[in-house]
Amino acid sequence: MEYAIMAIRHELRREIVRTLRDEGRSMEVEEIATSTNERIQLVHIHLPKLAELGVIEYDGVVLEPADRFEEVAEVLEKVETVTA
Repeated sequence: MEYAIMAIRHELRREIVRTLRDEGRSMEVEEIATSTNERIQLVHIHLPKLAELGVIEYDGVVLEPADRFEEVAEVLEKVETVTA
């Protein structure tokens, strides 16, 4: 469970989980990043962290849900429901 909290600790990581959940498909970084600054943060900080936690698979271009994705998406949904 600790990895789920680490995964959704930052807003950009929550947005990645939301986007992958809503789209239901693999995506390229360029489809998620809304600015150059955000892309840099995603590529150098947040995507590697989510990959390290087993939430996504990321090859430097494409990201897709990994083994722990569904559990993290469920935790995020519960957190958002409670805080709404």
